[in-house]
Amino acid sequence: MTKELHLLAAACLLSATSIFAQTQQITTTTAQTVEQPPTVVTESTEQAKSFTGTLVTVEPSLRTLSLSSKESDSPLRYNYGDETKFFDADGNALTPEALESGSVAELTYIQAGTSLVIVKGVFSKPVEPVVTQQMTAEQVVVQPKPAKVIVVQPTPATVMEESTSTTTVTSP
Repeated sequence: MTKELHLLAAACLLSATSIFAQTQQITTTTAQTVEQPPTVVTESTEQAKSFTGTLVTVEPSLRTLSLSSKESDSPLRYNYGDETKFFDADGNALTPEALESGSVAELTYIQAGTSLVIVKGVFSKPVEPVVTQQMTAEQVVVQPKPAKVIVVQPTPATVMEESTSTTTVTSP
């Protein structure tokens, strides 16, 4: 019976140590949404295209430019990456922060999926209309247009001659 008692004591001891030896692990995961600029890949099998428009906005944190054109009702958004090159009209390199709204932009871009990715952009200041002189109404001279001269050649007319003769008779 002592042997049975020893086995029972050993079994109780093992079960007690396994209860105290268990640890509980709790993992908490917290998700935070952070807006990141799009990853721009400039390698593509797409054919490069051109676009000319007016720069509306520059968003360096999102690495995007918005441009408008006469053909589009709303501005188009273009992405740029580290490989994108920007220049002024004289060929000097520009940073995206140096670009000014209202500038005329000539872009070379590719379409990568749904994104329009700029390869090269040339920016120039818009051309202002030049007013050489303002004139008052008294200074404006209106030149009459020369009148058209129409020469009409008379057509020969048929003329009928009429003659009248009078005879006088006297009696003796």
